[in-house]
Amino acid sequence: MNRAAAMRTRCLASAAAAIIAGAVLAGCVLPESLPATPLVYINEFMADNDTTMQDPDGNGGYPDWIELYNAGDSAVDLGGMYLTDDLSSPTKWRIPDGVSIDAGGYLLFWADNDPDQGDVHTTFKLTSAGEAVGLFDTDANGNATIDTLIFEEQSMDVSFGRIPDGADAWQTLTTPTPGGSNN
Repeated sequence: MNRAAAMRTRCLASAAAAIIAGAVLAGCVLPESLPATPLVYINEFMADNDTTMQDPDGNGGYPDWIELYNAGDSAVDLGGMYLTDDLSSPTKWRIPDGVSIDAGGYLLFWADNDPDQGDVHTTFKLTSAGEAVGLFDTDANGNATIDTLIFEEQSMDVSFGRIPDGADAWQTLTTPTPGGSNN
C-alpha cells in the first residue's frame, strides 16, 4: 500500500472511531449486535407460467411462482417474514408461522392470490408485463429488506433466475429449475 493510501485508511478508521465515540458521549446507546440478516435470496421466479409447473395444491392450474434459496449453513424460519409484488407495500403477504427453508435448500411460493390453498400460496399474483418482487424481514426486525428485484416483461414459460444460485447476476432460463439449483 502506498503512503497516500495508508494515510487515507488511517484517516477513515480515525473518523469512524470519532463518530462512534461521539455517539456514545452524546448518550446514544449502540446495540451490542444487530440481528443477522438471513442468507435467503429470491433465486428464481416465473411470472407467466402456462405449462411449466402445475400447482400441486390447486385445481390443475399453472400459477406464477417465486423460489427462495437459503445460502446459509442452517435452516431459516421464514414465519413472519413478508413477500410482496409491490416494494412500496413490503408487508403485503406475511409468510405463515412454521414455514422454514433448509440450509442450502429451495422453497417455492405460489403467487396465485389463493392463500386458502396452503402456507406457500400468496395473496398476490405476478404481472408478466413487469413489476417487482421483494422479501422483507419480520416486524420484530423492522421489516428490513432481505432481497428485492424489479423485473421487465417476462416471456411465457421462461423463468428469470440467479446464476449461480444467490449471485447478483440474473438470466432468463429457458429451462426453468423450480425447487432446484440454477447452476
